[in-house]
Amino acid sequence: MEIQGARVLLLGGSGLVGIAIARRLLEHGPASLVISALTREEAEAGVAELRAESAAGEAELTAEWGDVFLPLVLKDRRRADALADPGARSLLLDDLYGEPGADAVARNTLGDLLLRHRPTLVIDCINTATVFAYQNVYAGAADLRKQAASGHVDPE
Repeated sequence: MEIQGARVLLLGGSGLVGIAIARRLLEHGPASLVISALTREEAEAGVAELRAESAAGEAELTAEWGDVFLPLVLKDRRRADALADPGARSLLLDDLYGEPGADAVARNTLGDLLLRHRPTLVIDCINTATVFAYQNVYAGAADLRKQAASGHVDPE
């Protein structure tokens, strides 16, 4: 993969691993580098740190934030808060496990980042596998949705 001139999206880019990778990437002259983090403060701090070090060179640095595992409309909410809210929880379950529509990518936080920035390279520094490891989330969600549809589960 050629990094020079590339558009790079760095998920978890403000963390210790993400910043270290960002510094190395910037040595190779990407056209742009998007630092994605969970919160606005983290993302902007990561970009500020790289700018302060003059590591950016010619690259355009952009801060983006939000939970990439949530629908775009919920991106700034803590996962626990979203799950505690019946409306948000229903939206999350439908978004993750319902029938995908034509706008499925655009209404997802990660999908929105991909569509807006059109990266040629995406690097994941989030520990994404840990989020879903050891879970049969599809079977559990399908069962929950079936029970909710038949009225056997309180939507709260």
